[in-house]
Amino acid sequence: MPEHVLAVNGSPRADKGIVDLVLQRFLAGCRNAGATTETLYLSKLNIEACKGELGCFFTQRKTCEVFPNDDGNAAVAAFAAADRVVLASPLHVYGISSHLVRFAERLISLGAPELAVNDGVWTHPGSTKPHRPCAVVGVCAFPGAHNFVLFREIMTTLQKVFWLAPSGSVLVPMSRDLSFLDPRHPRHAEHVRILSASERAGEEFMRDGAIAPETEREISRPTAAMETLIEAFEGYFSALRTRA
Repeated sequence: MPEHVLAVNGSPRADKGIVDLVLQRFLAGCRNAGATTETLYLSKLNIEACKGELGCFFTQRKTCEVFPNDDGNAAVAAFAAADRVVLASPLHVYGISSHLVRFAERLISLGAPELAVNDGVWTHPGSTKPHRPCAVVGVCAFPGAHNFVLFREIMTTLQKVFWLAPSGSVLVPMSRDLSFLDPRHPRHAEHVRILSASERAGEEFMRDGAIAPETEREISRPTAAMETLIEAFEGYFSALRTRA
């Protein structure tokens, strides 16, 4: 039976944004390697914020009884059932999106009311299969992969809290560039390179259990000189101000 990969897309733009453009190429690679895939678009779901009552946690019912009729319980069940997981988010204030934070809060229902340490991170014993491979997809409007430092730390901590095995990342800086998939664009060949490498990353994730470091570096590699990218970034913002 093929392994099932659940992708959790925390972008507020759902299936219309750059996160999903990159994510779907990654998932295409997973399918190339024989997996089945599913995408949860968190911004399209009604997932209420955790109220911190923790009845789900202490009673071990594994479902939220405060919000039994929202989409949170079904989303948590999909997470628990997956063989592998992909966490995807845009860079928001150097961290992850609020949609992904809210989803992570609801995952507390899968834990047991005891203490445990996973690779230096305090957490709780999980009720799902431990150490499932988990990849990260992130995009950032700013030029430069150095902008992902806090994002990467948050994602790695989440993986450890929920007993997922960190298995590589697809991090795309200057992601606004990918809005222009036009052969006439001066960086078109670089855009194709990034998306092709993202698909290859999905194949590696399934075939090898982790994304190769050289593939990660290729995806995050600048598409032009920093001065050129800064000028393009400022041009995007100038155009947005004009339209506003």
